[in-house]
Amino acid sequence: MISNVYGCDFQFDEKDDNILKNVVAPFLQNVQDWVDISSDLIQISQKIEAMGALTNSIREIESSGFLVFGGVENQILTDMDGVESNFPVCIIKLIALHDPDIIQMPIK
Repeated sequence: MISNVYGCDFQFDEKDDNILKNVVAPFLQNVQDWVDISSDLIQISQKIEAMGALTNSIREIESSGFLVFGGVENQILTDMDGVESNFPVCIIKLIALHDPDIIQMPIK
Protein backbone atom coordinates (compact mmCIF):
# COMPACT_ATOMS: atom_id res chain seq x y z
CA MET A 1 0.00 0.00 0.00
CA ILE A 2 2.85 2.41 0.66
CA SER A 3 4.87 1.72 -2.44
CA ASN A 4 4.44 3.78 -5.57
CA VAL A 5 2.59 6.63 -3.87
CA TYR A 6 3.58 10.27 -4.09
CA GLY A 7 2.26 11.51 -0.78
CA CYS A 8 0.48 10.73 2.46
CA ASP A 9 -2.69 11.97 4.11
CA PHE A 10 -2.58 11.28 7.83
CA GLN A 11 -5.84 11.56 9.73
CA PHE A 12 -6.34 11.32 13.50
CA ASP A 13 -8.55 12.94 16.11
CA GLU A 14 -6.32 12.56 19.16
CA LYS A 15 -6.01 15.76 21.20
CA ASP A 16 -3.80 14.59 24.10
CA ASP A 17 -0.33 16.11 23.53
CA ASN A 18 1.42 13.25 25.33
CA ILE A 19 -0.24 10.61 23.15
CA LEU A 20 0.40 12.67 20.01
CA LYS A 21 4.08 13.07 20.86
CA ASN A 22 4.81 9.55 22.13
CA VAL A 23 2.43 7.34 20.14
CA VAL A 24 0.90 8.97 17.06
CA ALA A 25 3.86 11.01 15.78
CA PRO A 26 6.43 8.17 15.86
CA PHE A 27 4.02 5.82 14.09
CA LEU A 28 3.18 8.32 11.35
CA GLN A 29 6.85 9.25 10.94
CA ASN A 30 7.70 5.58 10.47
CA VAL A 31 5.03 5.27 7.78
CA GLN A 32 6.28 8.46 6.09
CA ASP A 33 9.88 7.19 6.15
CA TRP A 34 8.91 3.92 4.48
CA VAL A 35 6.84 5.77 1.87
CA ASP A 36 9.83 7.99 1.12
CA ILE A 37 12.19 5.07 0.49
CA SER A 38 9.72 2.52 -0.90
CA SER A 39 10.58 3.28 -4.52
CA ASP A 40 14.24 2.49 -3.73
CA LEU A 41 13.45 -0.98 -2.33
CA ILE A 42 14.44 -3.27 -5.15
CA GLN A 43 15.25 -6.55 -3.45
CA ILE A 44 12.45 -8.71 -2.06
CA SER A 45 14.30 -8.94 1.27
CA GLN A 46 14.07 -5.14 1.59
CA LYS A 47 10.35 -5.22 0.90
CA ILE A 48 9.85 -7.97 3.47
CA GLU A 49 11.84 -5.93 6.02
CA ALA A 50 9.60 -2.92 5.34
CA MET A 51 6.44 -5.00 5.72
CA GLY A 52 7.72 -6.45 9.00
CA ALA A 53 8.66 -3.04 10.38
CA LEU A 54 5.27 -1.58 9.49
CA THR A 55 3.43 -4.58 10.93
CA ASN A 56 5.34 -4.14 14.19
CA SER A 57 4.49 -0.43 14.20
CA ILE A 58 0.82 -1.21 13.66
CA ARG A 59 0.89 -3.69 16.56
CA GLU A 60 2.49 -1.04 18.79
CA ILE A 61 -0.09 1.60 17.87
CA GLU A 62 -2.91 -0.91 18.44
CA SER A 63 -1.51 -1.79 21.88
CA SER A 64 -1.70 1.95 22.62
CA GLY A 65 -5.44 1.92 22.01
CA PHE A 66 -5.78 2.80 18.34
CA LEU A 67 -7.01 1.06 15.22
CA VAL A 68 -5.19 1.71 11.95
CA PHE A 69 -7.10 2.04 8.69
CA GLY A 70 -5.38 2.64 5.38
CA GLY A 71 -5.85 2.85 1.68
CA VAL A 72 -4.65 4.50 -1.48
CA GLU A 73 -6.56 7.26 -3.23
CA ASN A 74 -5.71 8.07 -6.81
CA GLN A 75 -5.95 11.85 -7.03
CA ILE A 76 -5.86 13.63 -10.37
CA LEU A 77 -3.58 16.60 -10.90
CA THR A 78 -4.07 18.97 -13.81
CA ASP A 79 -1.17 21.01 -15.12
CA MET A 80 -1.41 24.49 -16.65
CA ASP A 81 -2.03 22.99 -20.09
CA GLY A 82 -4.99 20.97 -18.82
CA VAL A 83 -3.13 17.66 -18.96
CA GLU A 84 -4.22 15.33 -16.18
CA SER A 85 -1.93 12.91 -14.37
CA ASN A 86 -2.40 10.37 -11.62
CA PHE A 87 -1.15 11.24 -8.15
CA PRO A 88 -1.64 8.25 -5.80
CA VAL A 89 -1.77 9.17 -2.10
CA CYS A 90 -1.56 6.81 0.86
CA ILE A 91 -4.29 7.55 3.42
CA ILE A 92 -3.73 6.44 7.00
CA LYS A 93 -6.39 7.03 9.63
CA LEU A 94 -5.93 6.36 13.34
CA ILE A 95 -9.07 5.91 15.40
CA ALA A 96 -9.25 5.25 19.13
CA LEU A 97 -10.53 1.79 20.03
CA HIS A 98 -13.32 3.34 22.11
CA ASP A 99 -14.53 5.64 19.31
CA PRO A 100 -18.35 5.39 19.12
CA ASP A 101 -18.25 5.50 15.30
CA ILE A 102 -16.62 2.06 15.18
CA ILE A 103 -19.18 -0.69 14.75
CA GLN A 104 -17.92 -4.00 16.03
CA MET A 105 -19.40 -7.11 14.51
CA PRO A 106 -19.17 -10.54 16.11
CA ILE A 107 -16.77 -12.91 14.39
CA LYS A 108 -18.44 -16.13 13.30
